[in-house]
Amino acid sequence: MLFRSVLLVTISAFALLYWRMVCDMTGANEPWDAADFLTKWYPVALAASAVSGFWLRLWGWSAGVIIIFAQLPVMLLNSGTGPLLVVGLFFLVGLAFPAALLSAAAGQIATLVAPTNKEAS
Repeated sequence: MLFRSVLLVTISAFALLYWRMVCDMTGANEPWDAADFLTKWYPVALAASAVSGFWLRLWGWSAGVIIIFAQLPVMLLNSGTGPLLVVGLFFLVGLAFPAALLSAAAGQIATLVAPTNKEAS
């Protein structure tokens, strides 16, 4: 359980730093407004979700959600709140769905490749 908690904190920190870097490199206030978001930045986030999901095993689905929703605090720091915040939340849900499926699948693969008795924790 401690290992999972450390992984979740590490994944969260990585995701926040990643999306902040995306904004800094592209000059966008919101990560999804970055140039090449769908062709470069989002696929990297999906790959990170899969790798993180593999390490989290049965909790793998959470990696995709964490990595995608880490865009929210970055956006709030850069732009603050506004009338389009609700639209942004719906957009994040849409982006998180494939990431959660991918990370959950990677977690399931991890349990098949190297099953352990630690899954109950």
